[in-house]
Amino acid sequence: MNDVVYHIPALLEECLNGLNINPDGTYVDVTFGGGGHSRAIVERLSPLGHLYGMDQDIDASRNRIDDPRFTFVLSNFAYLKNFMRYYGVSGVDGILADLGVSFHHFDDSERGFSFRFDGQLDMRSGHFMEMVESGEIIGPLAMLFIEVTSCFVTMQLIISSLKLKYLRRAARPT
Repeated sequence: MNDVVYHIPALLEECLNGLNINPDGTYVDVTFGGGGHSRAIVERLSPLGHLYGMDQDIDASRNRIDDPRFTFVLSNFAYLKNFMRYYGVSGVDGILADLGVSFHHFDDSERGFSFRFDGQLDMRSGHFMEMVESGEIIGPLAMLFIEVTSCFVTMQLIISSLKLKYLRRAARPT
């Protein structure tokens, strides 16, 4: 992380006290951002504990924690259940969600949150969609979809596709 303040964790001690961290537990920070809360959680984990940090903002990935007890997930927390299943996690001891914006969002005019700097005010939480639209991230997204999507969902997609194929055939005039 550079010298610019990305984010100061809000109510850090209160959050840690509320989580009542079990050193061997499994935790998820669904709004990883600058990683302030996550770093404090990882410091309290034993070698058996683990923290998953999620964020849909590609910029947050630059703040990853280099620690075997931490896994960064580039995704919206709406997909938390899918990712926990992917990583073989059946339950967690605590989930943290710091719902808000950081200095980083306000200080970068291209993020769409700043009232102080010229830029389009559209309040994007990341450049992710721009990367998708440009095609820069399509390959990795496709691979992620294949890895994370359960067999059931994949089978449903295949079955739906086959049904459409046969429905089209049946709808043709003879």
